[in-house]
Amino acid sequence: MQFLNIIIHNGFIQEEDRWFLFPAAEPVTTISPLTSLQDLLVKIGAFESKGQARKNFKHQTIPEGWSHFVIGKIRRELCIWNPTE
Repeated sequence: MQFLNIIIHNGFIQEEDRWFLFPAAEPVTTISPLTSLQDLLVKIGAFESKGQARKNFKHQTIPEGWSHFVIGKIRRELCIWNPTE
């Protein structure tokens, strides 16, 4: 199974978040809080287009806090940390 680890860089992130939440050997991508969930799914290669992502994935925005999704036929695990105050 392929893991896709994302941290939303929204100003509330702590330096130790990466090490507490994700195993050291797994890559972690930091993205802007302005990125929509559909744009993110296209960027990571889960769907070919934003329209396809919108059709197949019901969530519109990136939820606050910790989120875990299993996406696509390959069954990739998408883990998102969107810190709050």
